[in-house]
Amino acid sequence: MGIWDDLSKTITNAANVTAQKTKDIADLSKLSLSLNSKESSLTDLYTEIGKALVEDFSEQAPAELAEKLQQAEAIKQEMSDIRKKILVLKNIAVCPECATENELAAKFCINCGTKLAEPVAQAVLVDEEENVFEVVEDKIEEIIEKAEEKLDAVFDKDDVVEDAVEAVQEEVLEEKTEE
Repeated sequence: MGIWDDLSKTITNAANVTAQKTKDIADLSKLSLSLNSKESSLTDLYTEIGKALVEDFSEQAPAELAEKLQQAEAIKQEMSDIRKKILVLKNIAVCPECATENELAAKFCINCGTKLAEPVAQAVLVDEEENVFEVVEDKIEEIIEKAEEKLDAVFDKDDVVEDAVEAVQEEVLEEKTEE
């Protein structure tokens, strides 16, 4: 029975080692997840602190940060413009008082009754679309003109061919009448 006892001990040891490794892997995963969560929380706190400092002390910022603050303001403005264009494409106007989304054509907010501004971004997009349509129309007109020129050339060739055919037919008729 010695072989069976040795085999049983080996299997038991292997199972214990596997169980310990599995526990270690689980603990490592938990610790890594906890660490990532803490890092994310710290990043969020730094972001909040940074925003508060920018809002409260941007005028007193050191020169080396002034350029970064200007870049941040430019990016915020670009984001605002993009959001406005998205809202226009979705046919949505946002109330400046309560931030309720309204139909773009609405004159007053459906939630608080505040008068809504005319959709300026829509006018900009319409102007851009009109410019695009003008360019497309011009290109279409150019293509049509070129096609007409080619057709005219083909028809001119057809006229020449028809004239030549008529001349040959006349000659043939003349020859037959002479015979």
